[in-house]
Amino acid sequence: LFAQWRPIGPDYNPGFGTGRIECIAFDPGFDGNRNKIMYAGSPTGGLWKSKDAGKTWSNKEVSTDGLSYIGIADIAINPSDPKIIYIAQGTRYSIKYPFFLKVYKSVNGGKNWEEASSGISLPLDSAQHISRILIDTENPQELYVATSGGIFRSRNSGSSWKLILKGNYHGL
Repeated sequence: LFAQWRPIGPDYNPGFGTGRIECIAFDPGFDGNRNKIMYAGSPTGGLWKSKDAGKTWSNKEVSTDGLSYIGIADIAINPSDPKIIYIAQGTRYSIKYPFFLKVYKSVNGGKNWEEASSGISLPLDSAQHISRILIDTENPQELYVATSGGIFRSRNSGSSWKLILKGNYHGL
């Protein structure tokens, strides 16, 4: 009746750990047999990738070390092209860190990242963050983010965003 849990990683940062795991995303073709690719995001440890269904983890192929902040609040993978990955920077539980309002996009499986946050702006006088990113499965150019200031939509793969619903949202 009770599950038996054991740590399987990521565990790369000796002495400090990687903190909590905030999100997990599976490659759209994940089947646990031939395709075993999955990703984990940590607010203090960045983005990690597993090619063996979570047995081992590495941040070498999906490095977020070059970003202004390595923390990851959410991950979304394009269902039509799994090399296109979006990440929400930061943590869902930020305390006065306005730089958590950034989305990054990779078109090469996480090797390189470019900011894709134009239009996502909220007052910086209080803690603001992005909690969730979703990709429309019927139209992968249409994205949604849930933030502490509302829901934003992009109709052009993250090139620009528009606020469509005000409020404090943690999920979609």
